[in-house]
Amino acid sequence: MESVQIVRSRRKTIAIQITPDGQVILRLPLTYPKAKIPEILAQYHNWIEEKVQKFQTQKKQVPQHKFSEGETFLYLGKEYPLHLTHQTSQPLFWNEDGFWLRKTDPEQARKWFLSWYQEKALAYFTERARAFEKKFTHQTYQIKLSNARSRWGSCSSRGVIRLSWRLIMAPPDIIDSVIVHELAHFVHPNHSKEFWNLVSTEYPDYKKARRWLRNFGHLLVI
Repeated sequence: MESVQIVRSRRKTIAIQITPDGQVILRLPLTYPKAKIPEILAQYHNWIEEKVQKFQTQKKQVPQHKFSEGETFLYLGKEYPLHLTHQTSQPLFWNEDGFWLRKTDPEQARKWFLSWYQEKALAYFTERARAFEKKFTHQTYQIKLSNARSRWGSCSSRGVIRLSWRLIMAPPDIIDSVIVHELAHFVHPNHSKEFWNLVSTEYPDYKKARRWLRNFGHLLVI
């Protein structure tokens, strides 16, 4: 089994998380006996191994972008071809015909794509949050970006919602599901039945969206 990271908090239940790089995170209540940890790991051994293997398989399937002519990139759930050109005053721009990239080396191209995606992500996420916020909060909050590959969103008690910029590559309804999820934490700072009931009033297909992210989230890369 891969190395295991133990994280204790004021939670009441036990949770096991497998990160895309194969790290096993065991989340425990503060008072959970250390002596029982091997028992938990043994109980879920097969499940853990299965998840780790799945991520390893997915990792092999992740496209390695070379920033070459005709290669496709995701934006709001759609694939757009890449066009290389010298005739542009901008390093990178997008229209309905695709992405237009000034010819350069791959590492510089990656930086331009990252900057472009992050700029679009912050603007789009902020706009979508405003479309839902009245139902969930009247307090002032901030939308910030994270670089997370599997934790798509988080919400702090200080009114900061962090969303992975990678979500800008996902379909709009998937993005909305994550935003609604985090806004709902202003009402219920947990994952109680009441929390999920609230989420479902605004986004009934939240389970479908979660499955989409589990199955295809590893493809949201540049």
